[in-house]
Amino acid sequence: MIGYVNLEEAKEFLKNRYDISQISDDELKRALYLALDKIENLNIRDSGKSSKQELIFPRINENEIPFNIKKAQMLESYSIINATDEDNDIQKGILSKSIGDMSIGYDTTNKRAMLQFINLESARIMSLYERKTYGYSS
Repeated sequence: MIGYVNLEEAKEFLKNRYDISQISDDELKRALYLALDKIENLNIRDSGKSSKQELIFPRINENEIPFNIKKAQMLESYSIINATDEDNDIQKGILSKSIGDMSIGYDTTNKRAMLQFINLESARIMSLYERKTYGYSS
């Protein structure tokens, strides 16, 4: 298991959606670990992480890992492998670049949630589980 999925499960899921013939097992493993790290760094409601459970999912009162979490990890891993320079810049929080007299600006006006995720579907899925804490005053 690499986090929430095994390599064969990830390959089968991605093969049915994308052309992964050029992706090696080592590349996919690395990307699955990177996607897992992104998921594990989130502040998840009712996290199941404890001394008895290494990972966040399954959460308290869940018996198994939700398929959406597996899907988010697999989709994000595919996007990590196929990331463009622009994807990496946005993920790092870079808003614009200048090279000589040329400038590139990234549109951040839509305030997309979870910029650490390259894959929009993974970000959408994980935002459903994230604990949203705002300023509290009594």
